[in-house]
Amino acid sequence: MGNNYTFKGDKLSLKRVFYEGSDVIKKGYLLCPNYDVTTDLDGDTIAEGDFNHGRFLRVEKPTTNAIPYGVLVAMEERTGPCDINVAEMDGHCLQVYTDGNVTAGADLYAQNASYLAGTSGVAKIGLALETIDRHVSPYGLVGARLQWRFT
Repeated sequence: MGNNYTFKGDKLSLKRVFYEGSDVIKKGYLLCPNYDVTTDLDGDTIAEGDFNHGRFLRVEKPTTNAIPYGVLVAMEERTGPCDINVAEMDGHCLQVYTDGNVTAGADLYAQNASYLAGTSGVAKIGLALETIDRHVSPYGLVGARLQWRFT
């Protein structure tokens, strides 16, 4: 399912998932697995207790309830609903969208109801590698070292 992808010497494992929403997803947006979906990718209903791959292959906009199940980074721009390549946060340096001023070394967080990383939020996802002033532009990309850990 995943494929290896190299960006400037950093090997990423990309995964193809299905984004269920209708928004334009930009490269660097955060997404979460749809942990409570009851159907698989074929639309068949899967009974609770049976393993439902749809819960890991269908993604949605991050919410407070979904974030604990993981956060992924979109690796391409697409308009939903659509298949999209995502990268898992496993220590790699990637660009993510943020909505605030960021200082290099500052913690970044997944936020409720937002595709953007913030300086506060539901769960820490990594550290900013750059200092970015967002007074001119309300949001944009920032380099970050991302790590997802279950706590």
